[in-house]
Amino acid sequence: MSAVPQKRTAAALLLLLWAAAGAQYVRFPGDSSRFVPAGADSLFIFSRDLAVAAQGAGLDRIRYADGSIRGDGLPKTLYLAEPVGAILYQRGIALPEIPSIRSRLDGVESFAPLFRNGALGFTRYRGRSGRNGIDIDVWEPREGGGRSLLFFPDGIVLDAETWATGPDAPGLDDLSGIWIDPPEYGVHDIPALVVRTLSRRHCLVVYIDGLGWDALEQSLLEDDNAMPADTVRMARAAYPPVTRINYRAMIGLPGGATLFQELYALGVSYTVLEGETMIYPVPGRLVLHGERDPVARDAAVFRDALTAAGEPGLSLLWVHFHGLDDLNHRWGPADERTRAHLLTLGDYCRRLRRVWPGGMLVVSDHGAHTCAGTAAGTAGGHGDFIFADMGIPLISAPGQGNGPGPPGISPEQAAMLLGAASIFAAGHEQGPAAAPDRAALMVITRADTLRFSAADSALFQERFELSFERKGETVVYRFTGRRFDELLPAGDAGGCERLTARSADGHTAVFTAADPGLRSLIIRYSPEERGDTGPFALYPEGDRFPNRIVKYLTTIICE
Repeated sequence: MSAVPQKRTAAALLLLLWAAAGAQYVRFPGDSSRFVPAGADSLFIFSRDLAVAAQGAGLDRIRYADGSIRGDGLPKTLYLAEPVGAILYQRGIALPEIPSIRSRLDGVESFAPLFRNGALGFTRYRGRSGRNGIDIDVWEPREGGGRSLLFFPDGIVLDAETWATGPDAPGLDDLSGIWIDPPEYGVHDIPALVVRTLSRRHCLVVYIDGLGWDALEQSLLEDDNAMPADTVRMARAAYPPVTRINYRAMIGLPGGATLFQELYALGVSYTVLEGETMIYPVPGRLVLHGERDPVARDAAVFRDALTAAGEPGLSLLWVHFHGLDDLNHRWGPADERTRAHLLTLGDYCRRLRRVWPGGMLVVSDHGAHTCAGTAAGTAGGHGDFIFADMGIPLISAPGQGNGPGPPGISPEQAAMLLGAASIFAAGHEQGPAAAPDRAALMVITRADTLRFSAADSALFQERFELSFERKGETVVYRFTGRRFDELLPAGDAGGCERLTARSADGHTAVFTAADPGLRSLIIRYSPEERGDTGPFALYPEGDRFPNRIVKYLTTIICE
């Protein structure tokens, strides 16, 4: 047995998974470190070729073994004709535990048994051998197993096999939870469902904030209180189950764009009815409702929704009821006052269905659970990896208004948006989000969405020379570009109260109305940097330090 330098700790958990040579169902990943939790010192592999590949990738915690390991303090492996994966660990140590949901049952799982027992769906356990207090479990890949999804922060959901084999996947230490036998649909499927509905008829989306599957099942699936439904599906939220992450998933498209922005750019008519806060920028018609009482606020949203449903030419009506989430926090999801309001929302849905001539979707962003707190505002909460928070409904129903209504978008528009929605869903369901177009700049305002590319280079010919202080020295930048306010149709950025600039590599800079820098922003265009970096950048002329320079600029949101 050959080995590369390594350390050994008593609490090390050693993980690895790959396929037999020639059996490509589970292949050797480019970055094996994703299988190693913090504190682990080495990996075991069963193929000399894989060992060479891993060492070539710069991984120094690898030990090679053939089909019959022998060594001081190490157990002998079971003989297997083909290379398989292995988990090596000390008996009696506390293996890392991960929150889990099995269908609908909450629990915790140790990652090693998940592999050993085949719970991830793509491995078959072959056996265990032990020596001197060390156990080694071995398995082999299999096809046709059950499905498991791994949930990571920021809304990323990965199929277990994709995580094991795909490039650039998050590491084991970032894992927030695992759902074994999960629902087929997730919140990332909603943009495509909205587009498909629009391709056939006008679309009404009723978004009930904080409606979990448990609450739906207990209150709104009985005959007397039945929600309007043609199809009722159990679905899954993204992690963490909070509005910021899951609302973004409902409307998300690649490159930081949203469904609203794309529909607006295509000239599609829509109305968005919100509560008291604009959660994400809406360039089309947006109506906010400032009533402090959650029940009264939802009633105001409903009245406006009834009026909007009768407006001719409206392709999409998006209705966000936020009161249930407020009451979940205040009284808890099981409180009679909360459940009474949920029944009211069910009645709102039935009444909207009667007047809406197109298709109807009822969606949610997360559920809720009862907390130990008894003070107002602490009786309920959400954000945990448990079924009460993660399990949500996804309901579709035809409207019952006069006539089916014409399609909300053309076939060509539907094809373009479906492609974008599929890329977005695949980016979150199978790997990191699709990268934005580095060679273009999108500027989103409440009134419009503008796009700039190499074809607009003539707009960026003014010469600038800016100086900034960095580490006690003066740094001078010389480039050609254009003042940001001159790029807007009105020629004035004065209507922008908050500006967010985002880069292709994740850098974000924020400017507010009270910030002098908001009125002195310059957009650089440098075609020689187009390649992997992108030609656009943002420079705040009024800043003393270069902290808010945004290179590889792809998106500006002006609220």
